[in-house]
Amino acid sequence: MSGHMNKPVQDRQYLTTSDFNRNTILINLIVHKKQRKNMAKEFTQSLSNTLYLEQLIYALLLEIILFVLNITIYKRKLFDYVSLMILSGICMVIMESLWTICDGNPVLQVLTYLGGCGYALSTLTFVISLNRFLNDQFGLRFEKKWLKSLFYYVPFSVFTLFCITTPITRLVFEVTEDGILQERVLFSTLFYILVWGYIITALIPVFYHLLYARKTNPYAHTNARYMLVFGILVPLIYSLQWLLLGTGSDNYLVSWCVALPLVYLTTVINIRTLLKEQAKNEAVENDLRTASTIQTDALPPVDPEFENFPEVSLRASMNPAKEVGGDFYDYFPIDKNRLCFLIADVSGKGIPASLFMIIE
Repeated sequence: MSGHMNKPVQDRQYLTTSDFNRNTILINLIVHKKQRKNMAKEFTQSLSNTLYLEQLIYALLLEIILFVLNITIYKRKLFDYVSLMILSGICMVIMESLWTICDGNPVLQVLTYLGGCGYALSTLTFVISLNRFLNDQFGLRFEKKWLKSLFYYVPFSVFTLFCITTPITRLVFEVTEDGILQERVLFSTLFYILVWGYIITALIPVFYHLLYARKTNPYAHTNARYMLVFGILVPLIYSLQWLLLGTGSDNYLVSWCVALPLVYLTTVINIRTLLKEQAKNEAVENDLRTASTIQTDALPPVDPEFENFPEVSLRASMNPAKEVGGDFYDYFPIDKNRLCFLIADVSGKGIPASLFMIIE
């Protein structure tokens, strides 16, 4: 019995040592695997952050170049709807960068608030400018000033007031003790209601002209197609960004999603505006050339012959400063012995002077 009892004891001792060695190897493998996973995760996060910051820089440079071209080449005014869209896009990038850099730093709470609130207000300014620009393209304007104020200025002013007071009220944003900016109730409700409200009310005329204005208003129909492409590009670029940078909320860069489609929209609209203006200018130039021909034909011949005055040799020429002018000359015999020469000049230049000259 004793020999029979010792064998299992020895077997159990041998199995326990072997299991211990195997478990040690497995633990080492698991540790190394976790370390490799952590290293891969850190590398992926580092690459994601690098791409994120590069996109911020590229978006900022792209929109600055677009704004300069918009003012210098396309001759847009500084505060028209297209310029305001680009300026608000630039502010979005700057404020999003400030938010990203300062977030998580308790010492920079004021700058974190500034970045978050500035980003929200810039986004709201962008969608309001986009709404007014799209409606203006289709000739939709508020006839009453109080309606325009109620639809645009009052909501923006109220939300601006909430942003200014949010360090005290914590209604839009709140910065924790760790310096992390968190969205509060008004950002999750009022901000998104305003943004989507302005986007939807801008898309309604786009779809209407896209469906029903193909024959009645081809110009508006073409603009509607461009704006629909813009509306498709924004979520498409956002989705590609989600695939490239990951699912973390810190990797969502809305500024880049706006910058690229904005380049497309402003470029095609500005080019169409330039072509339209060029067509108008060519039509005006054609009318002016016709008016110049009519004015020249109304003058007497430049090399006249006078039967009763063979000794008279006359040459005449008129070269107005513009296509048409207020200069005038004429000559005609009064009787057999007298010849009249008439030279007149209306003060001023161009069409007004020529009209006055013809009437007189």
